[in-house]
Amino acid sequence: GAAATVPLIIHALEDRITGPVPAQQKDRDLFYASGRRPYSVLIGETWVPYRFAPGPFVPVLAAVASTADSIKRGNPEQDVASRLVASLARAGLDMSMLTGLRDLDNAIANPGVMGTKWGASFLSGFVPFSGLQRKIVGMSDPYIRDARTLEERIAAGIPGLSKELPVRVDVFGREMKRTPTGWNALNPYGGSKATSDPVIKELYRLNIAPSEMPKKLTIGNKSVQLSRDEIREGQRARGKMVYNLVRNAFSSDAYPTLTDEQKELVIKQVIRAAEDASTTEFKREFVARRQEIEYLRSNGLRP
Repeated sequence: GAAATVPLIIHALEDRITGPVPAQQKDRDLFYASGRRPYSVLIGETWVPYRFAPGPFVPVLAAVASTADSIKRGNPEQDVASRLVASLARAGLDMSMLTGLRDLDNAIANPGVMGTKWGASFLSGFVPFSGLQRKIVGMSDPYIRDARTLEERIAAGIPGLSKELPVRVDVFGREMKRTPTGWNALNPYGGSKATSDPVIKELYRLNIAPSEMPKKLTIGNKSVQLSRDEIREGQRARGKMVYNLVRNAFSSDAYPTLTDEQKELVIKQVIRAAEDASTTEFKREFVARRQEIEYLRSNGLRP
């Protein structure tokens, strides 16, 4: 019974078992950058999915992983038993035919993001051979696409059309790659290699994720909505600066002598400084670019 889950909780606390993806986008980016995949176990240096495995232990593993994650994040309002029961209920939904109802509930609660995702999932059911087409995309397209609108989410699952969408960049400004790809994408137990990047590994251990490039910036006295290309460009520069400064901090002689609490404080300050500096530089370039466009237009030239 409950005693049998103790070794599993220990493995999960040691980051060898994963449950669902984190709720926030920046945490999801760090999760995937580390090589992790939802509902997977670390075997050697590879994260292997377990959600399609036969037997009743699948939701138990998922619940244990979610419980361990809750413990690590320090949620004191529930005891371990209560967390395990709640996680088991969520895992049961994620693994069952009720996922559609759960997604619909999320769409009603958060129509801006989840509504689009649910709508695309629902409408794709009317696309002939949609499941097969998504598998072909997984085999042939090595990148994760930045699909935002309803139409783009449907196109992301259609071979050929998916490659017309821009590639998503993560909080480190790097293009996000799909794993596994090729024929391995057809294998439900196809794994993902754990990262060997010491920066990503340490950030994940400390549970610190850099933030995303904001969609709006205050420039002067105006709130300016950035275009998708501007957000992408800003995220690339922002992520690169954050990564390099954090790497330098990790490489310092003083860093190994700090406690985890001190490390967390220092790295958060470094990330905040990098993000502020990047935003300042982006605003400067943004204003200069807009002024150049206005000058060209005022002289009858095409920007």
